[in-house]
Amino acid sequence: MPGFVCKGFMLAGMLSICLAAVGCSPAEEERGEETIEKKVDEKVDEKPEVKAPEKTEVSFTRETAVQHIEQVTRLELTGPDKKYQELMQAVMEGVDNTAVEQQENIMIYKAYVKQVYGPFFTEDALNQFISAGAFQYDFFNDAVFEMKPVKLEVTQSDIQTADNQFTIDAVVEVSAPGLETEQFPVEGRAFISKKDGRIGVYQLGHIDSELRAHLLMLENR
Repeated sequence: MPGFVCKGFMLAGMLSICLAAVGCSPAEEERGEETIEKKVDEKVDEKPEVKAPEKTEVSFTRETAVQHIEQVTRLELTGPDKKYQELMQAVMEGVDNTAVEQQENIMIYKAYVKQVYGPFFTEDALNQFISAGAFQYDFFNDAVFEMKPVKLEVTQSDIQTADNQFTIDAVVEVSAPGLETEQFPVEGRAFISKKDGRIGVYQLGHIDSELRAHLLMLENR
């Protein structure tokens, strides 16, 4: 393990605290849904390049599972997402705002993550992803870089009773002004809900310490 505290983990923890501290009841979220969606649309100038599937009930198939996992992983490893960074920064810097203002910042942030990732996840998995996992490499918002996956393999478990479990093996390429382009390995795993064919568990970053160290270096240049 590297001998430093990763800023990404620190901000992820702080963001979780913010989301928990200024929560919204289901009724409040429902009442403000149309207003928030309108504000998200106003803030989002560009849609993600990866096209999300329609939010319909689908059964579990290997093809659908691999497609969902690949598209989420491409979204995670392509960046940085400037809109996410803007909305996340508003949440992190909004601790001195009024409760109403901060609640709005958080609802807009959550709505954007749902807009990008919602069609791929079960409801419970999406809520977990919003709190702790989404856009994890975009936390390095002071770094100037571009990142994209150059290798991505999603492999289904060969155990018959665990055929809804998949491993993720990726290589990302990071380029930054004045530096040579470098590549880093990233691994993860995902479980698919057999009920509707969507992601029930998604974890990326089992092997990514070199990547995080590189992004931290870029931020501190």
